[in-house]
Amino acid sequence: MRQLIRMLSLFLLSTLLLMSVHPLSPSFMTPTAEATVAYRATIKSLTEQAQLILHARVERQWTPKTRGPQGQIYTYTQLTPISVWSGEVTRTLLLVQLGGHIDDLHLKVHGDAEIKVGQDLVLFLTSKPGDRPPVDAQVPSDVSVHPSQDQSPQDQSPQTSHVSSDAFQVVHLVSLAQGAFHFESSDQGEPKLRQHLEGLVFYEPQSHVRLKTDVHSEDLERADHETLELWSLKKLRQRVTSLKRGTR
Repeated sequence: MRQLIRMLSLFLLSTLLLMSVHPLSPSFMTPTAEATVAYRATIKSLTEQAQLILHARVERQWTPKTRGPQGQIYTYTQLTPISVWSGEVTRTLLLVQLGGHIDDLHLKVHGDAEIKVGQDLVLFLTSKPGDRPPVDAQVPSDVSVHPSQDQSPQDQSPQTSHVSSDAFQVVHLVSLAQGAFHFESSDQGEPKLRQHLEGLVFYEPQSHVRLKTDVHSEDLERADHETLELWSLKKLRQRVTSLKRGTR
């Protein structure tokens, strides 16, 4: 009996040593994934939540060196309107997103839109009077800002590194990446628009879990199709316009 126990002990010890020298293959390891859980938005819900909808170009992008009160890092993006579909642009548009990097510090929000300088996008944005950048804008010297009427002449210089928060119309994306439609190349002439939803995991409220024959379930399926399909610029604008007019 003692011999058997000793043999088992030696076997377990040798197994542990083997594992320490030859770790388990990655195929035996449980993969990990990072994502943000969100409710799936539709064109209708995006339109209802947005105070500003427009076709815009990304002019400049930077990360202020100042962090938020809880260590937040922000990315600021200057937008130039090409065509405003709904709402009003009164000052230089500043899109504020949580995330970015300062030196060796990185903050990433999974499921937020990845926006780059030079892109054309259709954006569904919240825009509320009185909203200000969460931290000092610290505008780079090459960023031209259209000042508000309240600014003094010295504040209006594009060389100024600190610009009054009143110079900006602060906007945020509706529903993270769901509020941004990216242009994709097309072999059929007119470019198409699509959301890039990587990093988002969607859920549906308990009340929406119904049989497929139910009307609510059919509405959800139609909404999903509406969100995921490729849109032409003209078709998407017509859809937004009809929703703003109260028609389906």
